[in-house]
Amino acid sequence: MRYFDYLSREETKEVFYIPPGDFDKYSEKGLLEHALGALLYYPATRGGLIKFIQSNVNIKAIVFCLEDAIGDNQVAMAQKKLLSQLKELRQLCDSEVITNLPLLFIRVRSPEHLQEIGCEFAEILDLITGFIFPKFDTKVADLYFSNFKNIRQGCSTPLYACPILEGSEIIEREQRIVSLQKLKKVFDNNREDILNIRIGLTDLLGLYRMRRNVNHTIYDVLIMKDFIGDIVNFFCRNEASYVVSGGVWEFFPEKEFRKSNNALELLKHPSQKKLLEEVRLDMVNGLWGKTAIHPSQLVPIQSNHVISYEDYQDALAIISDQGFLHGVLSSQFANKMNEYKPHQYWAEKVLKRARLFGVFNEDQSYESLFQ
Repeated sequence: MRYFDYLSREETKEVFYIPPGDFDKYSEKGLLEHALGALLYYPATRGGLIKFIQSNVNIKAIVFCLEDAIGDNQVAMAQKKLLSQLKELRQLCDSEVITNLPLLFIRVRSPEHLQEIGCEFAEILDLITGFIFPKFDTKVADLYFSNFKNIRQGCSTPLYACPILEGSEIIEREQRIVSLQKLKKVFDNNREDILNIRIGLTDLLGLYRMRRNVNHTIYDVLIMKDFIGDIVNFFCRNEASYVVSGGVWEFFPEKEFRKSNNALELLKHPSQKKLLEEVRLDMVNGLWGKTAIHPSQLVPIQSNHVISYEDYQDALAIISDQGFLHGVLSSQFANKMNEYKPHQYWAEKVLKRARLFGVFNEDQSYESLFQ
């Protein structure tokens, strides 16, 4: 599996200086944790799962949601329907009818529900890349990981956890720092299990009776901007860095607009413009990847994770110099300073992500990927 594999060989060569690389759930964890460009949510109550995956070539990671995306009275039905569809998917993979499977995740409701799903879905867990832990805070952290380890021990293939930070103790200022300190210790004790840390923006805003509109990114909401800064401060430090992903963008173009416009024209829709803006602000602020809730959001998110030619060349220059020869040099583009010591870790991250998302040719940009 690789990003933008809908492009022909000629188109790939035209767009990419370095094409995107292959990955799957068996990839090295240090690489895989950067691979979740757009993680698409899919309510577990829906049928047609296999057709949906096969007909959407841009899906590289998908979450089957058994929590907020379904009603409280639908859980048993949703579990039964999801398990049935995953068993069918298992058969299609075994018979090689399907050979290119996206990363699959299941979002549970609680630590106890995780344990229940681990038992009920045991026969198809080798298909699953990991579990999403919602409402993650200090009260449930240890139990989530304890139950997860029990499930993982019985699984013959890699299995990962993605906690979602949400809840009052994490957003309220007087509790936040103490809670994040405690969670940092929990995460560090379970580092090898954690693929991503995610942020529950909608839940957190709801605690303040707030909901942003299509004209504002999350960074316009001061309380959330402050919160995201603290999350990055705690969990993206170089000595024990985690990949923290951006939260959901709730808006997408209405059906008639999608039907009457091609992919590039869709970018002119107000919801897509602001999505692009928020994705870029996510990355500027240290977040990587983003939750998606509609297929029209996938390429706008993924295309902005491709590394620019300029960033790639700067990263190469920084890494190759190693600080021994110069320490600081003007970029080959004569527009910035490249300094080895402070820019080293940025450069390493750029080169790792280039292996997954590729590097644009010098005259190409994200718009080249819309067809």
